[in-house]
Amino acid sequence: MLPVLVLLYTSLVPYSMVPSAKAFAMMSWKNWTQVLNDPISLLSVKNSVFLGIVGATLGIVLSIFICYTIVKVRTLASGILESLSFLSFSFPGL
Repeated sequence: MLPVLVLLYTSLVPYSMVPSAKAFAMMSWKNWTQVLNDPISLLSVKNSVFLGIVGATLGIVLSIFICYTIVKVRTLASGILESLSFLSFSFPGL
C-alpha cells in the first residue's frame, strides 16, 4: 500500500519534495488533467487495458485446454505437455 501512496503523492506535487506543509499546499490535479487530456496517453491506456484483458482471457483459455488435454488424453504428447507445464517452476521467481 505504501508504494502506491508514494506514487500518488509524487504525481500530485509539481516536483519531487519531502512531505511537508508546503508540499501539501502545492498539491494539485494539474498533472493528471494534462495526462487525461492527451490523446496519446489515452490511447496507451486503452491499449494496455485491451492487452491485459485479451492476454488474461487467452491465458485462461489456453490453460483450460492444456489441463483438459493432460487429464483426459493419455498419450506421449500429453505427457510432454504436462512436463512443459511444470517448466515454469524451474525458473526462480522475480
